[in-house]
Amino acid sequence: MIPYILKTYMHAAKDAFQTLKVSWVVLLGLFALALAFILVNSIGSQLGILGGFILAITEAAAVTYYLGWLRESSQQRRFRLVDLKAFDWGLFQSVISVLFILYLLQWGVRILTSGIDAGWAQLILQLLFVVLLNSLPETLYLTRRDGMDAIQESFSFTTRNWIEWYLPYFYEQPASLLDYLDSDATLVVDDALDLFATIHELEAQ
Repeated sequence: MIPYILKTYMHAAKDAFQTLKVSWVVLLGLFALALAFILVNSIGSQLGILGGFILAITEAAAVTYYLGWLRESSQQRRFRLVDLKAFDWGLFQSVISVLFILYLLQWGVRILTSGIDAGWAQLILQLLFVVLLNSLPETLYLTRRDGMDAIQESFSFTTRNWIEWYLPYFYEQPASLLDYLDSDATLVVDDALDLFATIHELEAQ
């Protein structure tokens, strides 16, 4: 299983490198976001509750920028420095509503596990987030759903498509109906232009 996972990540890294060639400016944006977050964190830590609120808003804004850049990069569009300034307020509202709910869940776990070793509980919760809400970033910037609606849609998508979503981690080449054809079988394509268009769209993702 581990070799397949490593190969999956290698393929993902190759695709990411191809995207990076046309969207390298995003790296500068990520570096700027990291510096800004560190600066706000150093200042906010001295302001108590107000500092925590400022830090939460900054985190939501950083995630909004990141998801917006991710959406544009997935379209293989060449980035310019001026493009980094674009801020999607609608996406920001979706992000902040989801982060608030996830924070409440973590806060609730801390209360329920007070007095015991809460480290394992937090670890299990984070693992559940990663597995069950793995498609949450895509849900946010593709569907623009808010709050519990976004979380439910992400959970529903993952549970409906868990085979397609997680199979590449366990098997290098997922099977299709074509794998069951004989080697000398004749395959008739009904609409070749539509097929090539679909293949092109998949390769561009």
